[in-house]
Amino acid sequence: QVAHEVIEILYKYKHNLKIQWDSFDTYYSNNLLPFETDYIEAYKSEYPDENFNMKVIESVEDNLHMIHNEDIYQIFTYSMEKDMRAYQDIIEKLSKFRDIHYVDFKEHYTDITHIDVNKGAAIKKVAGLNKIKSEQIIAFGDNHNDRTMLEYAGISVAMKNANEEIRSISKHMALTNNEEGVEKFLREYFSI
Repeated sequence: QVAHEVIEILYKYKHNLKIQWDSFDTYYSNNLLPFETDYIEAYKSEYPDENFNMKVIESVEDNLHMIHNEDIYQIFTYSMEKDMRAYQDIIEKLSKFRDIHYVDFKEHYTDITHIDVNKGAAIKKVAGLNKIKSEQIIAFGDNHNDRTMLEYAGISVAMKNANEEIRSISKHMALTNNEEGVEKFLREYFSI
């Protein structure tokens, strides 16, 4: 229900924002941008046996019945304009919800999920199922959405291109992805 409310609020700014959300088997969006078309085609090519459903919803009012019948797992938004007023207004509205977690994975690119859903909680859950201590976990990150994961992992590694917040909470530093940072860090850490 909260996810449906958030989507309805976001759609009041549908001309200013990119809005995307995911249900169990469908990728929804208010518009389809060129990079998404490339991504979708690459995904379908790489995984031809996977079922990939995508729907462009230009008007939420005309599709409320369908949206309210979906379990929504994640919502994503960013400003499509240089003028950030609409985006900032949305962030202010999101701050009034108690049951959501919203975080930028890149500056002004915001993921919105249930309050208990984040990378740290996911790693903690998998670790518990496999009886792995947090001290045995290595996590690599570069942006705000990696914070909870890096705080949980015993061995936290910021990528060289990470923002200052992530660098400040990480115990180690790796080269960037373009420099094979993860591989080089692991080889050095484990003396491979």
